[in-house]
Amino acid sequence: MSCPFPGFQRAPQGPLEPYKLLLRTAQQLRRENYAMAINLRPDFWWGAALIYLAAIPRRIGYAIEPGTPFLTHALPFPAHEHASISNLRLISASLQALGYEPLDELYTPERYPLQFTPTPAEQQWASEHLQAEGLSPEQPIVVIHAGTGGEVKLWRPEAWATCANRLASLPQFSTAPQLVLTGSQQERPMLEEIARKLDAPALLLTNTTVGQLAALLQRAQLVLGVDNGPLHLAVAQGVPTVNLFGPTDTRIFGPWGPAARHIAIASKQRCQGCATIPCGRLDFTAEEVAQHPCVRSISEQQVLQAIANLATQPMPKQVS
Repeated sequence: MSCPFPGFQRAPQGPLEPYKLLLRTAQQLRRENYAMAINLRPDFWWGAALIYLAAIPRRIGYAIEPGTPFLTHALPFPAHEHASISNLRLISASLQALGYEPLDELYTPERYPLQFTPTPAEQQWASEHLQAEGLSPEQPIVVIHAGTGGEVKLWRPEAWATCANRLASLPQFSTAPQLVLTGSQQERPMLEEIARKLDAPALLLTNTTVGQLAALLQRAQLVLGVDNGPLHLAVAQGVPTVNLFGPTDTRIFGPWGPAARHIAIASKQRCQGCATIPCGRLDFTAEEVAQHPCVRSISEQQVLQAIANLATQPMPKQVS
């Protein structure tokens, strides 16, 4: 079952509404009689409180206040560790709590790869959709997913267009690739802005399901984007990626895949008012974003060089 995030509702609400929602959701969970719950997000005290109120007997997570008292197994939190490793540690502790052998502790993408397999129906959807747009299975595809949940993490639309227009000159492409711009319906105006600056028409796809997007990414030779979920989905499809980071830490949130096939470009520009780079802040207002250009300071040349560096690696086979 999917549970709402009690403290993160966008609609106007009274101060007690998140707590009422927390109690209602806990009652739903209680009826499921779960034996164990794992709170994977270390700073998510709502999740820890939820599984406590649901009376789930084994509750595993990291010892970060104010969530620690709600857990039966609170592990020390390792700072600056990749989120995938932190999650694997929790899974290992959960196995031990159930009486099973823990995971082997060499946590690497090669041993514990990120995987998400689209269904045959989703793969068929991607093939038919691309074919309907006039794309053959042999035609190279590059996907740009420019959107993300935090405005401060966005790159410049004109910079995306500049890089897209230069792709055909890069060593891994013997012919000009078809560009596909993906995103949500709310992000469509940004995608259209990028498309207007392109030398060749792009295919815009919005409001796909996660599985449909994964099937589309399988067909790509390269996926470009900022710090967002679809870039991790691309990693799970084994497709090379270039990821742009600013306020978020690549050590924690970077791609969980072989470094030779997934390049994270971290901005080195510390914004005025931020003590460090990365600062970890995503809650800037629209007015404040202009004063925090860390991602936007990444140059087109940096991105093009990263793409060229991937040319030394074997490209994925096309999925028809």
